Amino acid sequence: MKSQSASKGFAILSISGIMCKILSLLSVPLINLIIHENGYGMYFSATTIYTAIYVSTNSGIQTAISRQVSQFIALENNRAALKTFKMARALLLLSSTIICVLVLVFIVPISKITAAEDSIPALIAIMPSLVITSVLVSYRGYFQGRNLVTPIAVSQIFEQIINVVFSVVLTYILYKYGVKAGAAGGSLGTTLSTLVATIYVIFIYRKHRFNRIEGPKVNVKTEALSNKYILKNLLQFSLPLTFILSIQYWGDIIDMSIVKNILGSLDLDSDTLFALLGKYKTLIGVPLIIIASLCSVVVPSLSRSIAIKDNKSIKSKMSFTFRVCFIISIPSAVGLFILSEPIYKVVFIGRTQGWDLLKLGAIVVVFMSVVQIQTIILQCLNKFKFVFISSMISILTRIICNYILVSIPTINIKGAIIGNILCYLIPMILNLLYLNKVLHVKISLFKYSLKPIISSLFMSVTIYALLLLNKIFLNNFITESLLSNLIFLVIAIILGISVYGYSLVLLRGITKNDLNYLSPKIPKMLPSFIRKNLK
Repeated sequence: MKSQSASKGFAILSISGIMCKILSLLSVPLINLIIHENGYGMYFSATTIYTAIYVSTNSGIQTAISRQVSQFIALENNRAALKTFKMARALLLLSSTIICVLVLVFIVPISKITAAEDSIPALIAIMPSLVITSVLVSYRGYFQGRNLVTPIAVSQIFEQIINVVFSVVLTYILYKYGVKAGAAGGSLGTTLSTLVATIYVIFIYRKHRFNRIEGPKVNVKTEALSNKYILKNLLQFSLPLTFILSIQYWGDIIDMSIVKNILGSLDLDSDTLFALLGKYKTLIGVPLIIIASLCSVVVPSLSRSIAIKDNKSIKSKMSFTFRVCFIISIPSAVGLFILSEPIYKVVFIGRTQGWDLLKLGAIVVVFMSVVQIQTIILQCLNKFKFVFISSMISILTRIICNYILVSIPTINIKGAIIGNILCYLIPMILNLLYLNKVLHVKISLFKYSLKPIISSLFMSVTIYALLLLNKIFLNNFITESLLSNLIFLVIAIILGISVYGYSLVLLRGITKNDLNYLSPKIPKMLPSFIRKNLK
């Protein structure tokens, strides 16, 4: 199995990520149909708690494994790279097992603090996957560090297929025992899916004999790296990173507790309204999958450039990453804003309650995307202290907004959306100022975003015209149904992407070199009228 370039890795992870998100979107309306908004609120509350615990245990060390493995391989020390993986795997398994047991022992007080008492069965069902994923992320981090993204992508797809099938089936089977049991069925599907993905990556690891030292011989100096040295380097990167990442997700827990308690004090159905917030977060997560894929290939690539102190390469990779970030996030946000109601009609099978939340909060896709990229760059530069400060400001902003805005009856759950927007906008500005200072260069977000914004305006005009045409047809010629809404949405997305892409080519927002960097096959696949204008 050969290493893959950063561009090919980005393409593979992006495609698999989109496929996984589409599969995930299939399960949401089906689970929602079975256990309704109230039950889905219980399921989403358990998922929110689990995600925060998972990130606090597993997420940082996966990136640390990837970074350290890639650096050792760049220095031709394959023995240290393999040793890093094995030590991290053992550390993850031990820590996640301890935390899993502690959570299960104290699950009642945890549920009371987070206003999620009804979610206890769902939380019990999903907690074993914490131990399973500790093994899974160690293998994924090792593969990522070696630029072997195909096993990661395949494992993600396997995981999501199993998750969708078993989550829906188990929700349906257990719902006859009550709403809480139905929500637990959805969580149990997640646990089974992580087990399948873990078995797959272990199989690939053993099949390709990654447990054996191969490649160039290392010199005596690098060969002598001790376990203590490797573990120290691993923890020096992973612990601050885990802490920083967990701040955001524990912010979600605080967010959930505050929002649900305030909604309850207003005599509103907190589980139902929180379910609407969950649907919103699920939809904005679709384009963010591509940004996450971009981040995952940036870490080892940027880490190698930093290891050999190639400043020109560092700046070039940063510039390309920001450009791709805006090319993806801006049209995604615009599309979610314009098509918010049709999207809800299709994804949630006619249930449009909450579509206004997506329209209100679509812009956060851009802010979250930029902050993700900025955070990854700062982490690679070992600027953890500033990332921590920025993250704390983000959390405090969201808490203050929720206390003030959610408490207003006429705003209620929309206050959480506004808080979400501000808690990413402020760190984005702070991170930008700090990066410009540290790197002694001017990173102009306006420069990178201008052409995607103009192209998105052309796309908007096209989609609005299509919406008007669709309204005329619905009023005079056809009856609205799930099929008619689906056909319209597919046409709108394809036409919108086509207009956006062509406008971007005409404005030189994307060049032939950019596409060749991702894959030389892409320009050949484009229509001739676009190829003629591609410079």
